Amino acid sequence: MTLIERVLDERNIYAAIYALPSYVNEIGLLRQGDISNYSALCLDRYLVNKKLVSSCKQKLKNALEDRDFVFSISVHFQLKKVNDDGSPEYRPIHFADIQTLVCLQALSNIVFYDDELEKSIRQINPICMLIPDNFWGNRLTNQVEFVYKNWVGQYKGYVQATIDKHRNYANTKQFTHEAYLDIKDFFSKY
Repeated sequence: MTLIERVLDERNIYAAIYALPSYVNEIGLLRQGDISNYSALCLDRYLVNKKLVSSCKQKLKNALEDRDFVFSISVHFQLKKVNDDGSPEYRPIHFADIQTLVCLQALSNIVFYDDELEKSIRQINPICMLIPDNFWGNRLTNQVEFVYKNWVGQYKGYVQATIDKHRNYANTKQFTHEAYLDIKDFFSKY
């Protein structure tokens, strides 16, 4: 199966729909029609929405064939905090319509996973092994219903690793890593 055939395969698109609840976090940013579609898809993920699958397939085909094609994405700025000087600081949240989200995830599936669609087997692509072990952010999972591992569990692992390293230092007075920086001549070389 070619790369394009893998992207356009309805099983790949369905896998992106199936994982939808795991990567849509700000439901309130969706349009009203998308909220209804999202709710219906979440209630019964086994119910394949043929219309959504075929529209995603067509959009993906357009994206792959048209060099000028661009997915439409919007940005919402959510208030993060108010700084000491009274100025607001915002967190950008990117969002799109359901069809675009599914298409982007279907493309991501090809990069993230080595799916054997015929055997219904999902394995994380070896290229993802480039993500360091100490990266505690969004870690991929090979569970079809999720794109990323549950962040609550990942956060507990991060906290535990931090506590263990602190205890190790308290007992041995040695760091696990040391960095030697010679800043004196750093800029003079360039």
